[in-house]
Amino acid sequence: MTRVLREVFPQSFWEDTYVDMLSKHVSVKDAGELLAFYGTPLGQKTLRLAALLTAEADDASQGVLKARENEFRQRFVAEFQKEFPELNAGVLAQQGQPVPPLSSASSFWYYCADAKMYYPYVRQCPTGWLKVVPKTGPPRQ
Repeated sequence: MTRVLREVFPQSFWEDTYVDMLSKHVSVKDAGELLAFYGTPLGQKTLRLAALLTAEADDASQGVLKARENEFRQRFVAEFQKEFPELNAGVLAQQGQPVPPLSSASSFWYYCADAKMYYPYVRQCPTGWLKVVPKTGPPRQ
């Protein structure tokens, strides 16, 4: 497997690729200094840790995004309604609302963004129901 990888992607391929990328951002002098740095123990440690640090940063950012997802959704809907009232979106975040009433006389539909479905096609919505003013017939599954 290693042999095939080296034959298909020889070291010269990677060197040419990285030289092209680096030349867009650093001078020849800077590239020489980077090369010298990566030859030091700290430079070698930096190279070994680069992929790990990138993965950890990605995990951390995903955690932050997930933790603020509901707040973002609520604020986005509110801002959208203020910015585009002519669209008559009629969407109001209903966090923690129990199962919506199942009434054909209801003037609203209830949408669950997590499931990407309307009530009653989905019965529970962990992040809360979005109250939607209907524009046409009943919601589709």
